[in-house]
Amino acid sequence: MQGLKHLIAIAALVFLTYTAVSQVYTPSYTDSITYSDFLKKDWKNLIKHSNAARRQKTDFFYLQYRTGIAYYEQKKYMNAVPYFETASISDPNNTVLAEYLYFSFLFSGRSKDAQRVASKLSEYQKQTLNISSPALISSVNIFSKYGKNENYSHLPEIQEVVEQQVVTDYRIDGIGLTFDNSDDYTVGAGLMQTLLNKDITALGVLTVPPIYGGTTKQTDYYVSVSRYLKKGFTLTGTYHGLRGNDVNYNSLIISKDTISNISFSAFWLGLTASKTFRSVTVGGTVALSNLNGFKIFEKNVYGIVYPLSNRNLYYSLSYGGNSVTDSSQTKNYSAFTHTLGFKFGKFLYLEPSYMHGERFLYSEYGGIVIDNEADVLINRLALQVSFNSVSQNFHVFARYEQNKKRNFYLINSEISSTDYINQTFTGGFLWYFQK
Repeated sequence: MQGLKHLIAIAALVFLTYTAVSQVYTPSYTDSITYSDFLKKDWKNLIKHSNAARRQKTDFFYLQYRTGIAYYEQKKYMNAVPYFETASISDPNNTVLAEYLYFSFLFSGRSKDAQRVASKLSEYQKQTLNISSPALISSVNIFSKYGKNENYSHLPEIQEVVEQQVVTDYRIDGIGLTFDNSDDYTVGAGLMQTLLNKDITALGVLTVPPIYGGTTKQTDYYVSVSRYLKKGFTLTGTYHGLRGNDVNYNSLIISKDTISNISFSAFWLGLTASKTFRSVTVGGTVALSNLNGFKIFEKNVYGIVYPLSNRNLYYSLSYGGNSVTDSSQTKNYSAFTHTLGFKFGKFLYLEPSYMHGERFLYSEYGGIVIDNEADVLINRLALQVSFNSVSQNFHVFARYEQNKKRNFYLINSEISSTDYINQTFTGGFLWYFQK
């Protein structure tokens, strides 16, 4: 009998413990406890109770609303977005909710989604929130890049016939515009011009003629169209047309007195898809091009993680690879890039990055920028510093890169190579004309 009493007591204790740990989150209890947390501005407990309730399949409008505000007040804007979106479905005319959703999108870097929300606000709300009407030209981007290479030219022996192209320095200037009046589309257009100063060596047997110099001029015209679908999914098609002229250094082998200019053109056609899942963004690009007379198939994939659910800290890992075909021979190149970005102070961002692998005839930074296009990039160490003012929609950046490259050339018709260091300095700004 005494043993039975002990068993009943133990069973009662287990039941009470289980009941205390496994609180049943009925709609009325959930509403009461989260409203209490909301009044006390106890955002962590509110999120804790919200998660527990939804695990028990309890969910309703005010729970979504309060949870979104809790994340927003903790500056976890990316986590706040889905709760405000869900709440907006139940109450599409709630203006305060629309304002929360607008700023959550804006501070998450999803400006197009913020623009869509703004288009549904009244003119009075837009004036109160300082949201401007769509402009014909929504943004302008201007940059300039200067590159300098180590002296990697080969000093020939007396019996050597050397054919080598050496780029000493170069400059790239670019301007881009976006047209963003539509809620579903963004159109971009612009051009970049490249000037590369080259030394061209063609040395005959037993003779050492002078080294000929030349300048390559390239102009890249491009247009892009982005289609914004639901739930952070975006498709972008981009076309680049490249035109320029170059010194025909092959003719120097035949006659050292002949230097002629040749014109050339190329294209790059790519399709990019990206998807945002709360604090993670993934995407990829496939592209076809004929740069430098090669047939090139390019593929890039990337992922970005925002551990704080905002843009104050992120890590990006990207993989880029391409297949380069000349006649019947195909070579494959690939590389990984790691980037860490973090906010320093109120407006300053630092972005160190490192690339390792091999890249050749590829695109980056949203455009065709052919830096010393005859050489292979082996690794890169870079640092970008940017000043970003979200409220003013003004972004200024400066970037330094140290690249290790490999130059290929011929000695008595046999391929040789040498590694050298390339340094670049880039500066520019991006200015949005509407918020």
